[in-house]
Amino acid sequence: AATAGFAEVRYDAAGARTVPRLAALPPAPDGPVRESLDRGDVLLVTGGGKGITAESALALAKDSGARLALLGRSDADADTELAENLDRMEAAGIRCCYERADVTDPAQVAAAVRRFEAELGPVTAILHGAGRNEPAALTNLTEESFRETLAPKTGGLAAVLAAVDQDRIKLLVTFGSIIGRAGLRGEAHYATANDWMTELTLRFGREHPAARAVALEWSVWSGAGMGEKLGVVSALTRDGITPIPAEEGIAILRRVLADPAAPPVLVVCGRTGGLPTLPVRKRELPLTRFVDRAVVHYPGVELVTEADLSAGSDPYLADHLLDGQLLFPAVLGMEAMTQAAAAALGRTGTPVFEDVEFLRPVIVPSGGTTTIRLAALARDADTVDVALRSGETGFGADHFRARLSFARPAGLGGAPARAVALPPVPVEPVSELYGSVLFQGKRFQRLLGYRRAAARHAVAEIATTADVDWFAPFLPQEMLLADPGARDAVMHALQCCVPDATLLPQAVERLCPAEPGAQHEDYVVLDARERFQEGDSYVYDLDVRNPDGTVVERWEGLKLRAVRKRSGAGPWAPAMLGPYLERACEKLLGGSRAVVLEPDPAGGPAEGTAARRAQTALAAGRTLDRPVSIRYRPDGKPELDGADITASHTARLTLAVTGGGPLACDIETAVERSGEDWAGLLGEELCAVGRLLAEDLGEPAAVANTRVWSALECVRKTGEMTGALTVRRAHEDGWALLACGDARIATWAAVVGDRPDPVVFAVLQAEGS
Repeated sequence: AATAGFAEVRYDAAGARTVPRLAALPPAPDGPVRESLDRGDVLLVTGGGKGITAESALALAKDSGARLALLGRSDADADTELAENLDRMEAAGIRCCYERADVTDPAQVAAAVRRFEAELGPVTAILHGAGRNEPAALTNLTEESFRETLAPKTGGLAAVLAAVDQDRIKLLVTFGSIIGRAGLRGEAHYATANDWMTELTLRFGREHPAARAVALEWSVWSGAGMGEKLGVVSALTRDGITPIPAEEGIAILRRVLADPAAPPVLVVCGRTGGLPTLPVRKRELPLTRFVDRAVVHYPGVELVTEADLSAGSDPYLADHLLDGQLLFPAVLGMEAMTQAAAAALGRTGTPVFEDVEFLRPVIVPSGGTTTIRLAALARDADTVDVALRSGETGFGADHFRARLSFARPAGLGGAPARAVALPPVPVEPVSELYGSVLFQGKRFQRLLGYRRAAARHAVAEIATTADVDWFAPFLPQEMLLADPGARDAVMHALQCCVPDATLLPQAVERLCPAEPGAQHEDYVVLDARERFQEGDSYVYDLDVRNPDGTVVERWEGLKLRAVRKRSGAGPWAPAMLGPYLERACEKLLGGSRAVVLEPDPAGGPAEGTAARRAQTALAAGRTLDRPVSIRYRPDGKPELDGADITASHTARLTLAVTGGGPLACDIETAVERSGEDWAGLLGEELCAVGRLLAEDLGEPAAVANTRVWSALECVRKTGEMTGALTVRRAHEDGWALLACGDARIATWAAVVGDRPDPVVFAVLQAEGS
């Protein structure tokens, strides 16, 4: 009356009622591993030298050096598989002996054991893998076929134990079948044989407490075993029963034998397809946004869950709109993977992410839904591999994936923040960056400002709180990670290093996220440095610190990819020009140099303060990270120990460049002039150079001629260059490389901020310096 469908119920002598449930085997306790076998042991193996028993025996002998006594009915001279396995064992340096005998015949077994012991020594361990399985419907089952199926399992084990000195046995392992616990159509007799063999194994363990007795009830194997012989692996897979790969099965055998705390009976299986006769101990899943519908759930082992994304249920999607597409943010993907991992293991706390990959974007149609599927597979008690897939690709590809570990270090440590006395970078992110350089909407607009915005180093202040809802009111609101808006800003703040393109995350080697409540209530400071660049990919290491310098989050090997490159014509936020100019000059001129470009305050002095501020910031540099003293000659030219430094100023902008060898820079505003005026300024030969540039670059004559004028100014500043000024190459991105003698001059023109006329930039460096 208390049951519906199948139920397995047991009552003890006192009448207590229990119901068996499968639960994941906990990991082995820390400490030295006690080896089950060693070089002094002889392992008696029944079931012949073939199939999963032979593969298991071979692995155990390799690990321990034990000798193998193989017992089977096949003739090694006539059976190719058996002969090949014996050759493999010999090639592996294993001492083994094979004897033909019917395990159901006690006399044959006893005789074979005597020959084994004469050749190898006393038997000290047994691996009983013999079995017979000829499926038959219960209505067609006869007493004879029942006893024939029972004989190798129970009779064979009894015959082997009778033939050896049981007091010498230190290990007994029997290979049973999950069918003995779950049943299967056409397998009533085989199920009974395996169930009874498990009981015999337990009885031996009780009667011989000095020995270890282990009954392993295997699901079907792939690549070896009875399932392959019967040809049922494919059919079982279609029914949702996942076969065990041979390598995984052997690895599990090793794990069990190395764990003295493992129980004497274990079911070893993949997915079981929800067999009603094989109940799993369930655990209620937490109520979180992305753990919505459980598709597969084996507590402590595997969880597959689905959730539907839409603009209505996930309003943050509207703030992550790129080129008309709603993109599921990587930071919400990490939150989703954390929720799945925590639910799979039944854990709490903030995990560490490793080997994170963002392989494909997850796109949500503006008027529809996209289903995401999270597949979490436990590797141990602390570690989970998680893959995020999408219905738009038929769940046939990983979009995001990562390994999450809940064994989080106690503290992040690290060197204290390096205090560099730098003024704020004069840029207003909301009005100057968001909507142009940065595409993120309100919920993700956490960038407060920069302390450094260079090509390979960014220091930024990021807001940690915002009064926004991430999910619709009818959905769970709990987040397991700290605020995703701040974490997204950690990544998109690096856009200042590559301001001419949109950076999207590709991968992270390791991320130790901030724990909820660990960040300062108002803001944190990002300190990021580029590790290297390869093509359109940029790799950064970064720390996120509270204002007191405490590291609360660390990213190692954050890989960003540049997409959707912008036109170089602008308009540009002035603060973003420095990093862009630095990368472009390094690409065109080679060598190592830094470029700092800062706008002057409105109405500020034309020279002096602004130029000195830019040069001081420059001298603090990405390699020195400390203030240095800049000296000035009587004519105002700056000097710096160990490097050349040059500066130029116009249109409320200051450009400073440092590097090795003869070096010069210039900024000019491109204003309209008559042809006569240009001829007077440049002369006919240089006007011809201007016409060539205008034709190659498709730009107005005023801009092309201003390039020539800026290049000429650079040449004049060096005071040593001779030769004609010529065009070496015009680039599609608007850069033009000119030459004069052994010097090269990189020139570029762009609209900057609210300035009405284009601004031309020029940087000169001697070739080979």
